[in-house]
Amino acid sequence: MDDPIGKAFKMNIRATQCVLDMFEKMPNKKSFSYISTAYAHAHRTQINERFYPTTMDASELKSLVNSIGDYELACLSPVLTGAYSNSYSFSKALAEEVCRTYVNKGLPVTVVRPSIVVSTYREPLKNWINNVYGATGVLFGASMGFLHVFFADPDAKADLIPVDLVANAVLASMWEVSERSPSPTPVNHDQDSPNVYNLVSSPQNPVTWNDYKVYNERAPEQFTIASSKSIYYYSFGLTKNPFWFHTRVLLTHVLPAIFVDMLLRLKSKKPMMLKAHRKVTNFLKHFHMYAEKDWVYANQNVQRMWSKLSPEDQRLFLFNIDHLDWTWYYNHFIRGIQSYILNEKFDKEGDREKATKHTARLLLVHRIIKYGGTSILTFLLSYLVWWIFLS
Repeated sequence: MDDPIGKAFKMNIRATQCVLDMFEKMPNKKSFSYISTAYAHAHRTQINERFYPTTMDASELKSLVNSIGDYELACLSPVLTGAYSNSYSFSKALAEEVCRTYVNKGLPVTVVRPSIVVSTYREPLKNWINNVYGATGVLFGASMGFLHVFFADPDAKADLIPVDLVANAVLASMWEVSERSPSPTPVNHDQDSPNVYNLVSSPQNPVTWNDYKVYNERAPEQFTIASSKSIYYYSFGLTKNPFWFHTRVLLTHVLPAIFVDMLLRLKSKKPMMLKAHRKVTNFLKHFHMYAEKDWVYANQNVQRMWSKLSPEDQRLFLFNIDHLDWTWYYNHFIRGIQSYILNEKFDKEGDREKATKHTARLLLVHRIIKYGGTSILTFLLSYLVWWIFLS
């Protein structure tokens, strides 16, 4: 999310420019689709299906990257990114502007902006996932017992989109633009463009971050959060209050990590928990901005594109978020993480029983720590009050 400006330029801008240059020279080109992000213009509240002006263009950034060193670029990074918050959104926005220049050359180029991409809905396998980025990482950390609080507005929309719906929409956009004649007039920043697709869930089938949490917790027993690889019992909450967030981080992340590292040192082993906590904190720092506010997205182009498909194509290339049953999806979501990230198959007799027993032991430890800690804290506070007022 926050790569150095030079690296972000090479990956998201220069690479896009090079591929588009190659595409332009192809004799039998049909269409090109650039996968951007719904958060390329996250500093805006209303995001329509149009190209937006950027604070600088790709050629200006290229000149800057080529003329100064990495250290100077790092110093300038806050100034360059400005309202974009991070180099990811900034470079994606500039890459979209590169795409606009090729659209204005009459080339069949589309920009697809998916929101927070999560595991598959049904293809190639239901809830297939191979990473723990974004919202998947939040649930993974919570289910494993090392993430206990997440800074988010529980009532803000969790704009999630399964990755197979994204792939289908990209293919459909390439088909649609190949069927359409190029616009005779240039595409400007003050008008919607049929070449831009906001692939988001919130306008049609919204869920909140609290829904995301509750849906996963209420999954039926066969899809339980229980895992034989968890390091602590599932105890997870959301808060948008900075004070309570940092307090819970201290009590549930930092202090336990220090305690475990002390035990590891006593056993002459390498401490690791505090280092792991820093990685979790870094992840949360870059992701929480997508969970603490709402954006208003227009997605008429996506809905129009869906209406053009035949019933058979709609069946084969599903991307209409109206068709997604969130309850069914989340019932399988945690199982996808366990199957494809943790390699827990639960296909052998006793696997589920082993996970359930492990979870029961973790629950016992959790209750001992919770009630024991509460009792000790109550005793200390009572003693302090007695010492101040009664001694």
